Amino acid sequence: MLFGFLSVLAEYEHEQIMERTEAGREKAASLGRRGGRPPKHDQEMIVRALELHKNPNLTAKDKAKLLDVSVATFYRLIQKDAA
Repeated sequence: MLFGFLSVLAEYEHEQIMERTEAGREKAASLGRRGGRPPKHDQEMIVRALELHKNPNLTAKDKAKLLDVSVATFYRLIQKDAA
């Protein structure tokens, strides 16, 4: 009987936490905030990557070094523009 009561109490507390969390998310959304990590690379860097990509004299490694990113990130930046 004690375990049943504790189970009900734990379930009630869980529901309370979920309700408060959802209320906080709704309030943040109404203030124009959204969750998640902010993007590290802005539109300016994407434009620079596309300009460098047009240059056939540089390798991908050179282009990435000029942007101070890895080669994989360089290709990812180019793909962001296509999306």
